[in-house]
Amino acid sequence: MNELIGILGTAFLMGGYLPYLYALWRGTARPHAFSWLSWAFINAIVFVVQVSENAGPGAWTSGIAASFNLGIGLFALRAGEKNITKIDWAIFLSVLAAIPLWAITKDPVWSVILVSIIDTLAFIPTIRKSWHRPHEEVMTTFVMGLFGFGCGLFAVQEYSFTTICFPAKVVIVNAIFIAGLLYRRRAVTVACAAAS
Repeated sequence: MNELIGILGTAFLMGGYLPYLYALWRGTARPHAFSWLSWAFINAIVFVVQVSENAGPGAWTSGIAASFNLGIGLFALRAGEKNITKIDWAIFLSVLAAIPLWAITKDPVWSVILVSIIDTLAFIPTIRKSWHRPHEEVMTTFVMGLFGFGCGLFAVQEYSFTTICFPAKVVIVNAIFIAGLLYRRRAVTVACAAAS
């Protein structure tokens, strides 16, 4: 059963990344490289921790996310968001600086807490960009990510704080981001309608 739920979770994630890749190809999505590269590194770390803690199929979503996030992040370096602020740089450098802290942290619980905090901070450049241009993000990707990591929670082979903390955090943060994106899209649409 865990394997089936793990497969469903990875299917949700892949189904969510495909519209994003299509939007990149069309030029309608403009990802912030700092967020996506940070998410790639962090998901790779979480994947390693989850595998070492016997998460089983529950780790698959982190592995898939790391691969796709790396691809999107590398693409974003060339064709993504160009308005990179000092705050974006500070957050990105903080994320990079925190990765060695994870490496020297021997306790898996603190490792997962640390990467969960770092992953949430990595959202800030994308949140800032999406507040001003909410239609440049593909909402389907975040909705499917929510469902994918939600399935990942149910696919965990051995439940512990280290195996469920990160996917639970992703579900919560994605839900908040989706709500904010819906709010901003509606506000921008109303403002454009009022201006015309």
